[in-house]
Amino acid sequence: MTFPRRPIFGWIAIAVACCAPTFGQQFRIWQVVEFAEDVQVAEADNVARSQLETIDRFVDAGQWDEAVEALRRLMDTDGDKLLALTGRSGSDRKEGRFVRFVSLRDYCQMRLAALHGHADEALDLYRARVDSLADNWLREATSTGDARQFRRIAERFFMSSSGDDALYQLGERELARGHFTLAREAWERISPELRITAQLGQETNLAPGLPLWLAYRGQAVEEGDQSLDSPLLLGSPESAWLAYPDTDLDLADVRARLVLVSILEGSQTRAAIELEQFRRLHGTVEGTLAGRRGPYADLLRELLEQSRDWAPIPPPDGWPTFAGAPTRGKNSPGGVDLAMRPIWTVDLPHQQADAQWIDDVTRPAEERDALLSYHPLVVDGKVLLCTGERIEDVHAYDLQTGRPLWPEALVADPSPPAPAGGASPLAVPPQGQDLALRPGPQQRQGVARFTMTTAGGRLFVKLGTQATSLVPNERFDPPRPGHLVALDLKTEKRRMFEIHLEPASWGAGWAFEGAPLIDGENLYVSLRRRENLRSQSHVACFVMRRNRAELRWRTWVVTAESLAQGDLDEYTHHLLTLDQGILYTNTNLGAVAALDARDGRIRWLTRYPRAPLTSGDVDRSGRYLLRDLNPCLVARDTVFAAPADCDRLFALDAATGMLLWQTAPAQAEDAVHLLGVGGDHLLASGDRLYWIDRHTGRVQARFPERIEADLRGYGRGVLVGDDVLWPTRDRIFVLAQDGPRSVRQPIELAPIGMTGGNLVPAGDILLVAGADRLAAYNPWGRQITKAE
Repeated sequence: MTFPRRPIFGWIAIAVACCAPTFGQQFRIWQVVEFAEDVQVAEADNVARSQLETIDRFVDAGQWDEAVEALRRLMDTDGDKLLALTGRSGSDRKEGRFVRFVSLRDYCQMRLAALHGHADEALDLYRARVDSLADNWLREATSTGDARQFRRIAERFFMSSSGDDALYQLGERELARGHFTLAREAWERISPELRITAQLGQETNLAPGLPLWLAYRGQAVEEGDQSLDSPLLLGSPESAWLAYPDTDLDLADVRARLVLVSILEGSQTRAAIELEQFRRLHGTVEGTLAGRRGPYADLLRELLEQSRDWAPIPPPDGWPTFAGAPTRGKNSPGGVDLAMRPIWTVDLPHQQADAQWIDDVTRPAEERDALLSYHPLVVDGKVLLCTGERIEDVHAYDLQTGRPLWPEALVADPSPPAPAGGASPLAVPPQGQDLALRPGPQQRQGVARFTMTTAGGRLFVKLGTQATSLVPNERFDPPRPGHLVALDLKTEKRRMFEIHLEPASWGAGWAFEGAPLIDGENLYVSLRRRENLRSQSHVACFVMRRNRAELRWRTWVVTAESLAQGDLDEYTHHLLTLDQGILYTNTNLGAVAALDARDGRIRWLTRYPRAPLTSGDVDRSGRYLLRDLNPCLVARDTVFAAPADCDRLFALDAATGMLLWQTAPAQAEDAVHLLGVGGDHLLASGDRLYWIDRHTGRVQARFPERIEADLRGYGRGVLVGDDVLWPTRDRIFVLAQDGPRSVRQPIELAPIGMTGGNLVPAGDILLVAGADRLAAYNPWGRQITKAE
């Protein structure tokens, strides 16, 4: 692996081994190159920490009035700041631990909850001061039925006397909206007994606060099994979580609803385990559930049996964003016919990895001189594709015929509609062409990827320079930052508005990471800012009007050294993930975070161990560094991540950010794509396809066992029905989602002069975006047509 010629401050480079040159060998020096340990987040400052220490002294001295008032002030003034539950020293980073951060407000509520049982008079004093307002809010919320008002009580006055009632009602509202993860989260917080307790954690070697059903799953890790390095084997150092300590609600009612959530979301194994535990605790308790009254256990048993025959809820039609859905793991219904043949093709500009800093590592699932940078969308019978930095590079084709839908004469006119109410500095009319990139070969980190999102008849795409961090150069003017464009699909991509990060308004160094996500009038996007030798990761929300967009909120997530260390031009593509009103971001800067989409508040942030840029180990390739289009994948209540600066895959609890599992370092470091979840498996791919137990992180199988020149991944696969389609350069394998079993003969591409690439299913048509050609296949194999 080669490095910049100039020294990069903050890195530690040590020559650890070399081998003498012999005939047929090349002299090599292995280096250990590490990231600096400093990963900064919006952490509580020393003043706030000093106040926490003062509160400890008040509690120890029995000064309840002073302790309660100090806690209330701290929540009011610094409640949104973050606090590490573990890892306040550098040892956690050096030992490769995951460290979880929560808001200071949640932490103070944890402190209040901890008063129960040994300082009840202090808790009573707090409730006496907040109950009046909390009760008023609860009455208002009950009268309107607005989930947001119940959530406001749970956030601001969790430990009030109304806190448990607000959580119960919040769960009811979220369940009615189909937000199963949020409903479960609300109900589990009603009592510490509804997740793994400290005592049960000691008995099962599981971290307190993890989902309770894991303790009864009955899948012990075999002694000596080195494929798993996770809390399920080792326990976890970060166990604090916020739960109501003294509810007077009937826990049988709550537990019955938790079983119901698992049934409705399709988690049959989990539901069966939870139902068995319910029978042991509340076997004869009666109540009303789903409009029926009777023994809860019988009602739930009947519902679970019926659910086995329920047809799965079909996902929305089309392929509107990267990976098919905002959760980044769509499983398309149906299947793929064995006899697929190309029906039309479109030539694409060839992309290759030139002047790369990391230039002697085999790129997983693609080739250095044949990048797979194109990710088409499908909506309303149209195939949408971006192939470059200009609006002329945004194309639309008829799905069935490949006929171009946007003649060049129509797309060349750059005139946008006049902004209503005047131009906003955050969303301005289109300007002149961006300045060209500095001429000549320049060493850089990363390559261009082209992603888009479509929603509400509009297409959103990043145009202009795709670089997200440019090194200042005295000889050449820097290009203007790339910008977001909203195009009207109903009028052949008429530009509706643009969003620019103008240095005059935003300051220097800002860039959009890639295509946004859309939810109603809200546009969510990941931002990056260059800060000397480090990079900042932000998430922003813009509210869209007819022909303009205005900033609603922006949240700083993390600042850390990037792969290029600020010494090279850098291309990054950190896409967001959205599920049930929660945004998830994999920053590739040492942290994964969950944010409330309403206001950008960080719900939790988990810092993961950053792997060295080079390890000094000849058996480790470092190809995880080439993960670039790698958003979080969310499936039910689990967040899966594969950061570029981490040599492992891992899973987090969506409600708390607690670590569920991690693979062993370098075990699947070529896995650059998280394809989705099928049954009990996470499907991940790179040079190989991996079946990973979604609950334990154990790699159950991989294909092929041995990588060969003609049997190596080439592109991003896709889940279709019960199958997974996995492309190589010469064929597409159709394998079962439950293991490496071929359900059909591979789709042969080489004999017809085609190659693999990024796959996108569209009904009975399969799109394959290769390095220089977009091809459409269908079962009937109509004569191939080359779209003009």
